[in-house]
Amino acid sequence: MPELTSRLLLAMPTGDSGRDAALHVKPRDIRLVAERLLCQDWFLEDVCGLDLADGLAVLYHFAHWTRPGRVVVRVMLERDKPECPSIEGIYPGASWHERETCDFFGIEFTGAANTTPLLLAERLDPAPLLKRPEQRIPRGRVWPQGEWVGPAGGHSLAEELMSICGEEGEQ
Repeated sequence: MPELTSRLLLAMPTGDSGRDAALHVKPRDIRLVAERLLCQDWFLEDVCGLDLADGLAVLYHFAHWTRPGRVVVRVMLERDKPECPSIEGIYPGASWHERETCDFFGIEFTGAANTTPLLLAERLDPAPLLKRPEQRIPRGRVWPQGEWVGPAGGHSLAEELMSICGEEGEQ
């Protein structure tokens, strides 16, 4: 099992974070993962951006309606054209979060019905929460458990989610 979860970049975070699992997925897989989470009664808490030395990250936080625990899904994007498929068709509340993330990080959510700036009067260039290159932290310092091991909270949710994405995982 450790070799499988390591290859899929699946981990148990250290300490009492309240997370069942944290996954790295490719942008093309975020809709599949969101659909599977919705079918299993997970709701979307938030979507946010993060400017790292490796590129831009979109973080999705999900919680469950009837049991404790959270799932964090991370998507890394190229800095030169940060685009991620919108999940608002699966979780309608994602629209607000995606528009806010676009306002502050310049990340475009493809397929979104409404791309009007949410909080800013217009799109700024550069986006206001992008950092100067020397201020960006490498992904490995933000998520030191990058090569994760162990089952996800004692259940197979994370393994199931990664199985719908293919076996290669996101690097």
